[in-house]
Amino acid sequence: LKEVEAAEPEFLSPHAYLADIYRMRGEFREYLRESRIAAQLRHDERLLSVVRAGEQGLQAGGTAGMYEAMLRRQKELHSAGDERVYALARTSALAGRKAEALDYLRQAYERREPMMTGLLVDSAFRELRKEPEFQRLVAKVGLG
Repeated sequence: LKEVEAAEPEFLSPHAYLADIYRMRGEFREYLRESRIAAQLRHDERLLSVVRAGEQGLQAGGTAGMYEAMLRRQKELHSAGDERVYALARTSALAGRKAEALDYLRQAYERREPMMTGLLVDSAFRELRKEPEFQRLVAKVGLG
């Protein structure tokens, strides 16, 4: 991915994949850097505002501060109709808020949000996979 990124810096996929890898490795500055680049390449001001919130949160309160700041911004965007519930579920899960994440996933299912098809492979939900409610949602979506 780093080679593709170096050869084609305007190609979106390496940045998006690297962001996820850095997040899973606990390298949050790199995660946010790659997320910022991906948002800029997408010309996605909404996502860029979430990344900015995460950067400020990381600086002020470490990893927990990063996720809380991102979630707060996503909730603001959702209230304005600019954020899907699935995104709230992801960040809630990453912040360790299992019940809240499951509630958002139920809402995402009810709204038929397309990202629900990736439920089983989305690394954000790793800690939820053994939860009975998560397993029920997987079955409802038709993935289990």
